[in-house]
Amino acid sequence: MTEHTVLDGYFYTKDDTWVRKTETGSIRFGITDYAQQKLKRIEYLSLPDVGEKVGQFEALGEIESMKAVSELISPLTGQVKAVNGQATDTPSLVNQRPFETGWLLELDCEDFGAQTRALMDAAAYRAYRGQ
Repeated sequence: MTEHTVLDGYFYTKDDTWVRKTETGSIRFGITDYAQQKLKRIEYLSLPDVGEKVGQFEALGEIESMKAVSELISPLTGQVKAVNGQATDTPSLVNQRPFETGWLLELDCEDFGAQTRALMDAAAYRAYRGQ
């Protein structure tokens, strides 16, 4: 596998998802560059609806690629605030720009700081993925 992008300022999971707080205070969630490379061409996303509650490290949807159907695991406990309609309409955005236009959900999360202690920072994720 080719080298993959890991960005500082994000938190990562062993399930190859990321989460970060945006400049506006929203909490965004998506899959990592490593995950999108492994999945190859992403064809379909099944995501929860706005208002649904999700639990940390629990399945919240599926991502279908030419290679497999994989569960999406939530990095945090919270409530879905927004779904990226561009990504659901054009799943290839997740392959092209997983950290930018290919984000999946925005979450409301009351204890973001406490929950991120169970996640990896960029340095730990790079080490986890042998980079």
